[in-house]
Amino acid sequence: MRGIFHIGFLLLLSGSGLAQQQGTSSQLAFGEIRQALVIGNSKHPLVPLPNPVNDARAMRKALADLGFEVTLLTDANEVEMEEQITAFIDGIKKDSVVIVFFAGHGVEYQGHNYLIPIDLFARRAAEVKAHGIDVSTVLEELEQSPARIRLVILDACRDNPYPYETGRTFTRGLAPQTQVRGSYVAFSTAPGSVARDGTPEEQQSRTSLPADSVPSGQLQVGGGNSVFTGALVRELANKQPGSTLDDVFTRVRVQVAKLTNDEQTPFSNSGLKGTWYPFGPATLPDPNEYEIKPSMDAVESAARLIASGKNAEALRALDAAIRLDWKNSLAYIYRGLLRGMDGKQGDDLTDFSEAIRVDPSNYRAYLNRGLALKGAGKCLDAIASFDQAAEKAPEKAEIYRYRAACQAEIGAYDKAEEDLQKSAALEGGWR
Repeated sequence: MRGIFHIGFLLLLSGSGLAQQQGTSSQLAFGEIRQALVIGNSKHPLVPLPNPVNDARAMRKALADLGFEVTLLTDANEVEMEEQITAFIDGIKKDSVVIVFFAGHGVEYQGHNYLIPIDLFARRAAEVKAHGIDVSTVLEELEQSPARIRLVILDACRDNPYPYETGRTFTRGLAPQTQVRGSYVAFSTAPGSVARDGTPEEQQSRTSLPADSVPSGQLQVGGGNSVFTGALVRELANKQPGSTLDDVFTRVRVQVAKLTNDEQTPFSNSGLKGTWYPFGPATLPDPNEYEIKPSMDAVESAARLIASGKNAEALRALDAAIRLDWKNSLAYIYRGLLRGMDGKQGDDLTDFSEAIRVDPSNYRAYLNRGLALKGAGKCLDAIASFDQAAEKAPEKAEIYRYRAACQAEIGAYDKAEEDLQKSAALEGGWR
């Protein structure tokens, strides 16, 4: 493993990666495009809920405070929900961060989660399947969008709104979204569990004032919001720089569990391949420590430190480079190489994938991801990554040389020989 990454590192240094990328001005996470669709459905023909509209208004304010362009929809019927979701997804901009939040009734049927419009008076389970909003479909459409980060938040695991006979066909709570590719899905409670909207006595004690009339950091359980949304809004209002999505929802999970005496525990499914900082990266260290200013200066400083064997200092310099410019793909590549040299499998792949995400044209990201996969014994995945590298830079002999080694490992000797011939031709040699 170490040998492979050493080779990859020499490849990176011997190329012109530093010269090819121009230094950019500081661009923190708050400089990105942020879009959100927030839906709250309180009215229901059988089991109305007091909190969802307030929850939606509170989320609108919290997200707007974080720079999101927010579309708010309350007490929506089936047509309104479908039209607004379609319009929102169609309007997603390239490389944006998108959030879809729903508060209201939700049910699980045959492994699918359905969000309930206010006009869905279902007498049979098939009607929910036909007229509810399938979360899996929403996710599929989001994942086909040009967004960089996709987050779906469901505060919808409340009491079954169809308590008569056909209601028995619905399982308790919602099901986990196991097919999550490139998205993050957060539930207000664990799969198969119910997040109650409150007892009648608690509901009567709650204020009916619009939630956005209360400062977002001061929302309290019993003040017009569900336990989950109240905790999430408070967490968003704290705006702790350097926090990732997992950090945010871990803290929400702790708050909710404490407030409900462990009767409700939020749950998340993640398919994200990169890291997103909702409140921006952590505060930068003193640049004078490394005599670095813009992001590319930090990468160059890291390269010198690595050459001197000072890997720990180099890693800190690369962290600083990414904080200065989160789109600096070369910084992710160098950091991935360092993590691979330290044997941190998984972390290295995350960095190479992030490098690809921010700069899909950088063949070195695909090449080094392929090397990492090869070192982990995943030759089929490595070959796919080398294929992408070859598409970006077909003139680079080393791509075919490494791909040939993987082809040979899986017994594809003809393809291995073809790659070796191609590599030799590009290097001016012969076989």
